[in-house]
Amino acid sequence: MLLKIRKTVLILSLVLIVNSTFSQNVIKTIDTSYLYDLPYEIGRRVFVSQGYNGPYSHSGEYALDFKLRKGNSVLAAREGIVSRLEDNNTKGGPFKKYINKGNYIIIEHSDGTFAAYWHLSHKKVFVKKGEAVLKGQLIALSGNTGFSSSAHLHFDVYYIANKRKVTIPTKFQTSKGVKLLRAFHKYSKPIN
Repeated sequence: MLLKIRKTVLILSLVLIVNSTFSQNVIKTIDTSYLYDLPYEIGRRVFVSQGYNGPYSHSGEYALDFKLRKGNSVLAAREGIVSRLEDNNTKGGPFKKYINKGNYIIIEHSDGTFAAYWHLSHKKVFVKKGEAVLKGQLIALSGNTGFSSSAHLHFDVYYIANKRKVTIPTKFQTSKGVKLLRAFHKYSKPIN
């Protein structure tokens, strides 16, 4: 009976030790069923230029690249607390020398996961470290900073296990229902 209960718990939720911004090694339940908002405005249909395990820069990662022009609005895909950010960088390009030159926002969620928003425009981050952010809130403008071949928004969700970043697949609410997004497809937000 105990073995059956353990299996059920493992199937229903993924329990991990997470290094949280606010406390170390806290056991939290990662909500793998959470429905994320697309991180851009209603009415915009956006092309996913690179998807999960993409060959250019996503090998071994559950990450997405949304083809947004420089200066497009970036919205929080999920509510949380701003954990880290950078918006002082001005350089970017398709070379590894730019890997540490990207502007970004990291938002911690209530389940201990983090959402990363990368390649943001210089001085166009509209939130502060420690600020509570609502789902759908304007947080930045897209850009082309860091290791980036063109303007876009890199998005991934991850947790920390044994001091390593582990990305997870994310489900999004789209105008065509709940989707795991794929490269070379366009997606738009539903009108509520």
